[in-house]
Amino acid sequence: MAESTDEESLLWRFLFLGDDESVYRPRQQEIQATYIIDRLIQRGRGKAIIDWIKENKEKCCKFYPFAYTLAICAKCNMLQVRQEALDALKFVCNTPTELFMFLWYCAKIDGTQDGFYWRHSRQHQYKRERGISKRVRLRSWPRQFRRGVALWYTANPRYQQDILNLAKHVTKYQHRHGFTHKRVIKSCHPKSRNEDMNYIFCYVLKGFSHANQKFEDAIINGRIRVQVREFFKDLEELKNPNVNVELVKEMINKWDLSWEHIPTKFLKYHCVWKTFLMREMPLMALIRNLGKAGSMQLLQPGSEEERRVCERLTNIELVNNSKLHPIDIISALTGYRRGEGSKGREWPINEQIIQAVYRAYMNKLSCRPSTEKRLLIAINIKMNFDRYVVGKQWLSCKEAAIAMAMMLSENERSAEIVTFGHFARRFDVPRHDESMGDIETALERIASIREEGNPPLSFTAPFVYAEGREEPFDVIILITDKVSSPRVREIKSGFTNYKQHHSTAKCITVHFKHGEATSVSQDPSMLDVIGVDAYALEVIQDFILGYHEDMANIIGDVVDLRI
Repeated sequence: MAESTDEESLLWRFLFLGDDESVYRPRQQEIQATYIIDRLIQRGRGKAIIDWIKENKEKCCKFYPFAYTLAICAKCNMLQVRQEALDALKFVCNTPTELFMFLWYCAKIDGTQDGFYWRHSRQHQYKRERGISKRVRLRSWPRQFRRGVALWYTANPRYQQDILNLAKHVTKYQHRHGFTHKRVIKSCHPKSRNEDMNYIFCYVLKGFSHANQKFEDAIINGRIRVQVREFFKDLEELKNPNVNVELVKEMINKWDLSWEHIPTKFLKYHCVWKTFLMREMPLMALIRNLGKAGSMQLLQPGSEEERRVCERLTNIELVNNSKLHPIDIISALTGYRRGEGSKGREWPINEQIIQAVYRAYMNKLSCRPSTEKRLLIAINIKMNFDRYVVGKQWLSCKEAAIAMAMMLSENERSAEIVTFGHFARRFDVPRHDESMGDIETALERIASIREEGNPPLSFTAPFVYAEGREEPFDVIILITDKVSSPRVREIKSGFTNYKQHHSTAKCITVHFKHGEATSVSQDPSMLDVIGVDAYALEVIQDFILGYHEDMANIIGDVVDLRI
């Protein structure tokens, strides 16, 4: 594969990282480099961008660059591109949260000129918060825009297949990114040939009683499904202040409700959480709430709840098909093993649960695809191992370093792990033990490594080690806590010298704490990852695999995106 050009790397950074800098951060960032998409649209590549997003949305990481890109396309001055962007909404935005994020960015594009929102050549000024209009005027949507958003509700294949999904979504995702379903439906006026959908829209706007009055004839004639009406009726009962907890449990079992549907006061009840645990709670929610379940004495040894949780976490097919990421699992595992939370909550530690979570972690690791590249993973042994990493509250630098090394090297046919201080030396991580021994042994070993005489840290050591190997490395990955300015110069110097002999090599620096980036914006072979989350590994893997072909297809014959 040919080496990527600056334009291709620039577009990849925007779509994957949300900026023109080669830096990934766990939290959503303020998007600055919108000129990249503007240039492509102006040069006739708008449809190519939208088609790529539709095809690759599930493969990529953060959604907010895609939402912003669609918003730019939907607000551009080219009719065909606007229509393509709006038609893509129902395929790209899987949940109301993603739709509302798209609308939020559209409002930002419309209303970021000095706090003014333009409408019919008149200025409407509102309070602003961090550069975003706090209030969004929805009545000013053009007809094409209203129709596109309305079709997200009425022509969405997920809702056409099962109308109850729409009923659950409008009651689960009630308020996101400053938008509500009521405000959006008021503005886009969705109308469907499906009476069930129209009934749901009326419920959102006017409430249960008004919807029953307006659709009385349709209900009598059977054009409104009994299931939809009963669902809303039961939700209204849950809002009654005198409702009892037994009814809440019954509704959870009857409709498979999520915790967002349940009144807050009932989420403190032991029996409500027991009902959630015994049902098909999503695995991500399950591992995040292990501490809470333990504090409610729900995971006692030998209990039915313990058996159910272990059964689900050790189900290889269920784990591999879920959206769980190894870094999420290991973070939840380290948090649960502490036996206490940030708010003073404590729980007994169940060894069976720990082993089940660990097996889920190893099973998820085993299904990660190989990059087919030769990797050198270098861990800085002089960093502060006890500090917590950015992006994961309960994950220490030591735990994150071992987890990252295991994840990056798993299923790779040629990957070496080394530790470095003043020199670099090989470090072997144990594999596929059926207990926590793998990680615990690795943690003890890395904590015990000391260099004689305590010589100064050298970030050129991994590059010197790589030069001394017979077979060159395709990618050198540095794992450290943070990098200061002098260390940045060391990394750049070491990598530059290495590239003189291996021109296609890449360098990735993983920072666990906020620090200075090492990458150069014009160099497509360098990447910084500042912090750790579920998407960091995906960004690293995609960067390793290369993005030349996909980005080249979008760019076409566009010469320079910066002009």
